[in-house]
Amino acid sequence: MPELPTQFAVLRSRYTPRRRHWAVMAAMVGGGTLGWLVALLVGQLLGQAVSACQLPASAIESLRDCRPVVANPPIAPATGNYLRAAGSVMETRWRLPSEAEPLSVATGLPSTNPPGLAPLMYAFQPPSFNESARLQETVARLEAIAQSSEYPVDALSISLVDLTTGEYAGLRDRTPRYPASVIKPFWAIAALAYGETGPDIEAAMTYSSNEASNRLLNRVGHPVMRAYWQAAGFSISAQYPVNVRVAGRPGNIVTTIDLVRLLHDIESPSGHQRIAQAMWHDVNAERHNPVGAVKGFLGGGLPDGSLLTKVGLTSGVRAEMAILTLGDHVYAIAIIGAHPTYARSESIFPAFGDILFQLLAQ
Repeated sequence: MPELPTQFAVLRSRYTPRRRHWAVMAAMVGGGTLGWLVALLVGQLLGQAVSACQLPASAIESLRDCRPVVANPPIAPATGNYLRAAGSVMETRWRLPSEAEPLSVATGLPSTNPPGLAPLMYAFQPPSFNESARLQETVARLEAIAQSSEYPVDALSISLVDLTTGEYAGLRDRTPRYPASVIKPFWAIAALAYGETGPDIEAAMTYSSNEASNRLLNRVGHPVMRAYWQAAGFSISAQYPVNVRVAGRPGNIVTTIDLVRLLHDIESPSGHQRIAQAMWHDVNAERHNPVGAVKGFLGGGLPDGSLLTKVGLTSGVRAEMAILTLGDHVYAIAIIGAHPTYARSESIFPAFGDILFQLLAQ
């Protein structure tokens, strides 16, 4: 259900039918005990139908208690069909940034594949990256600014690749982390491989629609999705909807080195061009957009231009995978801050972006 603006949410609770009104009505019409019980039941049902939760007019914070989980805020139109985009923006425009929702527990997930889907092989082989002292110094600077600002660095994973030279550096880059909506490019790419042609690709990638993303996952099939990526050598679990927790932990996990490998494939000449187009964002156009892919993320630290990016945000993680053109080089970077401190901060990822620009745009 789309979120309502605050003023409408408050009005909704103010005019929610109360059981006592129905009790008074029953007494007025002489319904007696039986009439009162019937009226009580009707009042309860109507109360549930009109409002999913009671919102005190003075407690805007309680909106969180009845807001659906938003794993990644919707992104304003950047490319593509603006008429098609309008529906997605209207559907989610009143959602507030997620802050305190727990992940739901996995129940009843499909155990079989959709009929007719044969196993496919991923089209790209793992690339060869070379360890780089130059890039390792850059990654160390990113870690240092997080540490000096008292962010928990043990919850931080980074992978940085110069796609022009093949140089690589990482920090806790093989530690499995929950990536929030940054998992969605895996679903979109697999769905394209299995013949998906519809607008759910852009809805999942550009606007980060959970509904469209889960439709892509369901069309491919949960076991097929996991097998497809693991057979390609990705150390990834990618078969659960974005909000799901399994056995006490988030269902989907990935490493940052998996993310930059995928970015390498997206950027390659024979790569996933439709995915690249859906990840394109104008830094200047989205700089002040509170629900975009720039404000609060790497693009917020860049002076101008554009980037390819997919961001993720929940109450416990801030994550991003991006392709940046800095100077004469193209870089792929993936960062996961798996702690509420990163999730709450709108300054740390822009600070990372600023450092990357200062050190690499030469």
